[in-house]
Amino acid sequence: MSKESYIQKVFEKIEHNPTVAQWPIHLSEKRIKLVAGGWQAGKSTVAAKDGLLNALLAKLVWIVAPTYNIARVSEFKYMMEDFQKLGILNKSGF
Repeated sequence: MSKESYIQKVFEKIEHNPTVAQWPIHLSEKRIKLVAGGWQAGKSTVAAKDGLLNALLAKLVWIVAPTYNIARVSEFKYMMEDFQKLGILNKSGF
């Protein structure tokens, strides 16, 4: 199965439809990715979905923010919700 097919299957299960601009980020083989954009451009969503993909491939995932709470209410929360949708995590929360 190609990487793109795998990603599409995962995204179907979590009901995520990346934009045309987001696909190159998910398909990139780079170890470190820097995503920039304006207000409500989808940066946190892209980071969370990319983190999810890496975690599913047993890769190390870092979520970095100025404070714990900033990452907790966005990227971390999105990843936890996706793990629940995939049935990998129970619904007890965090």
